Amino acid sequence: MAFDKFYEARSIIEDFLYMDLIGPLEEDEIIEEGPSQYYSMGILFPQKVEVDPLEQVNNENVKMDEKSMLKDYTHGDSFEDVDRGISLSNMYQPSSMAISTTISSGVNGLKVSVKYGKYELVQEGMENGEAVSISDDETEIEQSIEVEEISNESSEGKNQLKKKKYNKQRWKRAQVAVQKEVLFQPEQYIQIILVDEGLELQIYIQKTFADGSKTITIALVNTHKGNSSSKINEMNGFYQVSFDVTAINENDPIFIPKKMNVEISEDTELKNLNMLYSHVKNYALGHGCAVEPYTNEIGCYKLSSRTMPKQEVKQMMASVKVNTKILQMNFLATESKEKVVDGLTELVSSYDEWVRDQIKESEKLDKRFENSSKENIGLCKETSDRIKHSIKMLEDDMVFRAFQLANQAMLDQRVAFMEREGKKVDLTKMTWYPFQLAFLLQEIPSIVDTKNKYRDIVDLLWFPTGGGKTEAYLGISAFIIFLRRLRHKDAGAGVTIIMRYTLRLLTIQQFERAAALICACESIRKNQKFGGEEISIGLFVGGGLTPNKLSDAEKSLQKIQRNGIKAVTEGNPCQILKCPVCGAAITPQQYEIKNGHMKIFCPNKDCEYKDGLPIYLIDEDIYNFKPTLIISTVDKFARMTWEPKIGQIFGIDSPYLPPDLIIQDELHLIAGPLGTVTGLYETAIDFFCYRKGIKPKIIASTATIRNAANQILSLYAREHRQFPPQGINIRDSYFAVEATIDERPGRKYIGVLSPHKSATTTLIRVYALLQFATRYLKDKGFEDEVVDNYWTLTGYFNSLRELGGAVVQVYDDVQDRYAFLYNTKFKKLNPSFSGEKKYEYLEELTSRKNQSEITKALEDLSRTYETGEAFDYVLASNMISVGVDISRLGLMVVNGQPKSNSEYIQASSRVGRKNPGLVISVYNPSRSRDRSHYEQFMVYHSAMYKHVESTSLTPFSARARERALSAVYISMCRHWIAELRDEKSARNYDQYDDRLQEIEDFILERAETILRSELGLQETAEELDDIKLRWQEVAEFDNLTYSKYGKGIVYPLLKNTEEEEGSFQVLNSMRNVDFQSNVFLEED
Repeated sequence: MAFDKFYEARSIIEDFLYMDLIGPLEEDEIIEEGPSQYYSMGILFPQKVEVDPLEQVNNENVKMDEKSMLKDYTHGDSFEDVDRGISLSNMYQPSSMAISTTISSGVNGLKVSVKYGKYELVQEGMENGEAVSISDDETEIEQSIEVEEISNESSEGKNQLKKKKYNKQRWKRAQVAVQKEVLFQPEQYIQIILVDEGLELQIYIQKTFADGSKTITIALVNTHKGNSSSKINEMNGFYQVSFDVTAINENDPIFIPKKMNVEISEDTELKNLNMLYSHVKNYALGHGCAVEPYTNEIGCYKLSSRTMPKQEVKQMMASVKVNTKILQMNFLATESKEKVVDGLTELVSSYDEWVRDQIKESEKLDKRFENSSKENIGLCKETSDRIKHSIKMLEDDMVFRAFQLANQAMLDQRVAFMEREGKKVDLTKMTWYPFQLAFLLQEIPSIVDTKNKYRDIVDLLWFPTGGGKTEAYLGISAFIIFLRRLRHKDAGAGVTIIMRYTLRLLTIQQFERAAALICACESIRKNQKFGGEEISIGLFVGGGLTPNKLSDAEKSLQKIQRNGIKAVTEGNPCQILKCPVCGAAITPQQYEIKNGHMKIFCPNKDCEYKDGLPIYLIDEDIYNFKPTLIISTVDKFARMTWEPKIGQIFGIDSPYLPPDLIIQDELHLIAGPLGTVTGLYETAIDFFCYRKGIKPKIIASTATIRNAANQILSLYAREHRQFPPQGINIRDSYFAVEATIDERPGRKYIGVLSPHKSATTTLIRVYALLQFATRYLKDKGFEDEVVDNYWTLTGYFNSLRELGGAVVQVYDDVQDRYAFLYNTKFKKLNPSFSGEKKYEYLEELTSRKNQSEITKALEDLSRTYETGEAFDYVLASNMISVGVDISRLGLMVVNGQPKSNSEYIQASSRVGRKNPGLVISVYNPSRSRDRSHYEQFMVYHSAMYKHVESTSLTPFSARARERALSAVYISMCRHWIAELRDEKSARNYDQYDDRLQEIEDFILERAETILRSELGLQETAEELDDIKLRWQEVAEFDNLTYSKYGKGIVYPLLKNTEEEEGSFQVLNSMRNVDFQSNVFLEED
């Protein structure tokens, strides 16, 4: 289905939102309640004044002609009015809205076109809707009422009930459009022009620059004073207010990008971003509104105020500029070496041609971007050289075979997916995106040649959310698995890849995808008689998700098999719900623990894995069977200090090689306290993978990151390269280009801010309106797929407290408001509305749910509305930001601007993936950050990725060392030195053991690389000496153990809390970093 119908349906929802929150429903409408209650936005209220109760203030409306209102201010006059004109836009009931912009030199005047509505009281039954006379002391609006009166005037002499109707007062709207020309006069810095009685246009010249350009502010101000009569205040308000600013000759592009009063020094990354987003220009800033610029090929010729700003955000899409046959997995897996090499050479030649075009285009850039463009083009050339080197390496038979087997495995798992989905299999359509194939090729040299200069470089895969990053590093995983088996035979078994995530939700979802590939790899191993151990996958996460011990798993499994899957809420061993190969449903009955191992069987007798899948979910199994690919949460590795067997993952004291590849997904999430502690623990992981001067290859991926160089240095003590490298414009990196809204679904963002309503009231109104408008689509005859796209409202919340309140509101206030909309407000628009009286089928997606409940909720989210089982609402915390990929979701409401821009991008990207999406940001007017995003809505959403915040990590800072340095040192000693490994071996520690020096040197070398500070390095060395001394002191105890859980009376080396007995307080999870404490202020 084309996107046209989706865009049409989305426009209907937008129109309803505008009519409900801003209005009007009709240009000359008559409404039955005050307009400031009927509508929520786009209102200029009378200026509130506090009246002294001891004084009587006589408010008189004084009419003045336009000439008398034109004031002449000289440069020496006070500019208090300037600030007041803007500050009135920030009031609870705003009295102004304004635009600040910069006009080019030589502009002598402006044209301002103002539109608004005025409402007057009219009384029902009066001819021609005559206005009601209101005196100043009236405070209540008389309502129409029906009363029952007793009358005995019947012919039968009996008392009868009679209804008598009294006249009702209503509000009648009048549309007003006014156009004013403003001519600038020398030394005249403020002009005030009367637009209407009580409405002024105020123009301020804020600054004149050396080149003659001027920064000005155009404000529309309601000058009426607040009255004790609510009716007078309603009539003195201005509604549905908007204004446009142009040159006197309306098509002249007089507006130039806004100049800041303060010059800000730019770092290299910021300069690069400014170049990449140089096509996005900030022409104006709103005050109490947003601003939409209108541009042509010359420049900006019009600015329009927007009280409900909108911005269509186009998606990036993988670009294909070569013959698609080159990208076919089947071609790469089965064709001759010569044909494959020729095809890949065509790909890199096409990329080189694009680089040459970038060099030509860079000559047209502003001079200040010269260095940035040269640097970016240099990185593009470097990428090209790496790919060419890779193609040359494919001349080696073993490397080429590993490459072909990797393509075969990716093809097989794709075919299996299509077959279990009942879709037609067409091998010519089973293709890589060019960026995926190029990334695989780029990595081959640093994987094949351990001395390659890029082996120690962290390659960061940067691609927008939903673009296909996972398939790219799964392909690399398949290549390294086969290469290692071909090259090292049996020694190539063991853990080959560690793939890590930060969230349990993301981990389990990616595990399911990776399991399909691993099964494909294992099938190839068996069919081609590789020999050696099976190719397998393990899930290595916290005990809250899967059991750590087989004994615990057996107890849980028995309970589940007797009482059902819900019988166990934590430590559930039944994580695989369907076969990753054939898709057959796997029940708890297909799980079996026997001979010290948990096996999972596919129930499909025709499936290759009916006798057991190569999947390991229990920690003990992972230690014993050492699966080829381990998928883990980052914080699981905090257990290194506590768990004696974890070293087996790294091939310590075993015939296997250590892991060759570490993949870190969603790198941007490893920030703050979690990232700082992770950076310290990475020291131990790097050390365990280090053999004969060879370190593991590290690949990371993200869709949103800033300051990547410092983050990666702090985490891994390495430099990095981003792939794909940017050219000179963010819209085209060769491998990714900005799509049109016809090529890929657009995602429209709408900003809602209602200053005179509470954030809660606004949210209720938005939810109710969307509930009505989306159900209205059924009555308009839209197809089921279109209606379903907007049926489920996804609500995003920054806190569980706000989310909990919204749950109650959905069941109560939202349904009441919804009933008002279809029964009253929009009755005329759809008199035969067929929607139900309530829509309150709601689900939460938060950390308060256990993994089984989350998995079930995600499955249920896929149910479409035509099944009658689709959710009406899904209210989510930041858990939804990563890893949720439900294609039918197309509607989201974000309650308050999230704390980070990356969080906002990630969360809102959950909708509109398959079909056009709609994201409504409901801002809290009491939060200055929310206001700022609202007032700069257009320019912000035009370059969202530019505004991602820098991440900060300090792994060897004093506080971080205090929290985790001892844990890292002890884990390194414990696993590297066999005599220290067992639970009771802590007393074997000898600080003079020569083998300890290698550990200490590794830590200090890493600290030096990250800290680049002699003082910090010295402090780290001193703290290591202190750790060694403290361990040595307690090593004299015969009852010394690592933990307190030994038999008999023991003295533990490690403890969980400060209060426990033990020498070193050590983390059990990297997330438990920060402690909270109360602060009490004592009075003297």
